[in-house]
Amino acid sequence: RVAAALAARGLEPLRVFRRKSIDGAVTTPTLSACADGADVMFMCLPTSTESEETAMAIARPGLIVVDATSGDPTRSAALAAALESKGTAYVDVAVSGGPGGAAAGTVSAMVGGRADDVARVRPLVQSFCGSFAHLGAAGAGHAVKAVNNTLNTLHLCAAAEGLLALKKGFGVDPREALRAINAGSGRSLQTEERLPKEVLTGRFGYGFRLGLMKKDTGIGAALLDANLAHDGALLPRVSETVAKAVDALGFDADYSEVVRFLENENGATLRSPPRAELHPDAKLLVCDMAGTTVQEDGLVVAVLRETMNEAADLGVTEEDILPWRGADKTEVTRHFVERIPEHLRANAQQKINAAFVERLEAAYLAADSPVRLISADLPAYFERVRSKGVKVALNTGYPTRLQDALIKKLGLDEMVDAWTCATDVSRARPSPFMVFVLMNQLGIETGVVKAGDTMRDMQEGRAARCVQNVGVLSGADDEATLLKAGADLVLPDITHLALA
Repeated sequence: RVAAALAARGLEPLRVFRRKSIDGAVTTPTLSACADGADVMFMCLPTSTESEETAMAIARPGLIVVDATSGDPTRSAALAAALESKGTAYVDVAVSGGPGGAAAGTVSAMVGGRADDVARVRPLVQSFCGSFAHLGAAGAGHAVKAVNNTLNTLHLCAAAEGLLALKKGFGVDPREALRAINAGSGRSLQTEERLPKEVLTGRFGYGFRLGLMKKDTGIGAALLDANLAHDGALLPRVSETVAKAVDALGFDADYSEVVRFLENENGATLRSPPRAELHPDAKLLVCDMAGTTVQEDGLVVAVLRETMNEAADLGVTEEDILPWRGADKTEVTRHFVERIPEHLRANAQQKINAAFVERLEAAYLAADSPVRLISADLPAYFERVRSKGVKVALNTGYPTRLQDALIKKLGLDEMVDAWTCATDVSRARPSPFMVFVLMNQLGIETGVVKAGDTMRDMQEGRAARCVQNVGVLSGADDEATLLKAGADLVLPDITHLALA
C-alpha cells in the first residue's frame, strides 16, 4: 500500500524490493539495488528484528530510513542511535486504520523522529494516510501504536465479555444489546464495527492476524512494565489473553477471533441465527441485477468470455472468469487484455467492449431469451417493500445501454425508484460509488440495505457502510463466500427477506 501510494504521486525514480510489482515503480532484484542512491527508504516489515537487519544493511550518510513496521519502541530508539553513527536518519511511522483504511488512504500515521527529518518525509507519508501526528523522538510513533492496538483489543475483549455475561445471565440477544449500547455512552469502534460485522456474523475476517496482535499487545504490556506501577492494571491482562488465544487458535487466525477464544472459555457464543428480516432502520434497498433480481442463467459471463476469446484470442477459461462475477465488465476486459502485447491492448479492449454489448443485448432481447425475473413474486415483493416507506433501487456492472434495455424488457422500471450502473461512476464494485449515486438521487443519507449474489456486492455494501448486507443464493456465489465477504445473512433469494 505504501509503494502504491507513493507511485500514485508520480515520484521518479521509485524502486521497490518485494515480490509483487507496482505500477509506476521499478522492481529491483536485491535490497542493495533498491536502496542505491535513494534519498528516502521506506520499510514495512513483520518485526523490529527485520527492521534492524534491513536498516543496518543499507545505512549510509544522507539516507533517511522510514520504518512503517509496528515495531518495539525501545528497539526503534536504539536503531535510530545506531543509524545516526553512520550518518543515516531514522523516522518511525506506525499506522492504524486496518486493511480498509490502508486501501482508501485514510489511516492514521503515528510518527517519531527528529523534527527536521520528520518534516522531510511528511509529504510522502501523507500520500497514504488521512491524519499525521508527530509524537516525539524516535520510537514514539511505535510506542503510541502499541498502546493503540492494546486499547483496540481491550475494548473488543471487554465488550465481548459484557455481551457474553448478558446473554448467559439474562438471555439478552447480543444484537439487541449492541443496538442499545451503541445509542448510549458505552459505544466504541469495537461495538459499532468489529463485533456486529466480524463476530456476530461469524465472518472473523477483518484482515489482521491474531499473532501480530499478540506482538503489539506484548509491546504495550512491556511499556507499562517499564514505566508504571500497575498491580491489577488492565492492559497487561489483554496481552495475556491474546497470547492464550494464539496458543488455542494459531498465529494466522484473525485478531477478532480472540472473541471466539473468550466464547470457548465461557461455554457460550454471541452468534445466533440471523433474523431473515429487513433491517428496522432501512430507508433504501439497493439490489444487484443479474443473479439477484434478474435470472439469466449465467448468460453474461458466458457471452463475455466468448467475446474476449473470439475478438482477441485471450484464452479465457470458465475458471479464469469466475472471480470477476459482479465486476464492471470494462474492468474485466482490461484485466484480461494484459495477456497480449501492450501495443495491441487498447484496440483489443475497445473491440471486445463493443462486441460484448451487441452480443449480450441480442441474447437478452431475443424471443427465446432465458432472461426473466428472479421470482414470479418479485413485483409483489417490491410493492410491499415500497409500501413500508422503503425505496427500492437497482445497480449493476452492465453498461447503461444494457441496463436500460433489460429494465424495460422485464418491466422493472415500474417496480423500482431508481437505478444506476458501472458506467455512471469513476470506480465500480467493490467501491461504494454506485450506492452513493442512488442515495444522492433519492435524497437518502442513512439506512441503506444492499442485496446481491456475489462477494463484490457484499464488499460494496461494506464499503458504503450499509446497515445490512443481504447475500442471496439465486446467482453466483455460495453461502460461505458471501459470509466471508461481509453478508449479515444469506437467503435463497431476495423475496425471502421478511418485512416487519
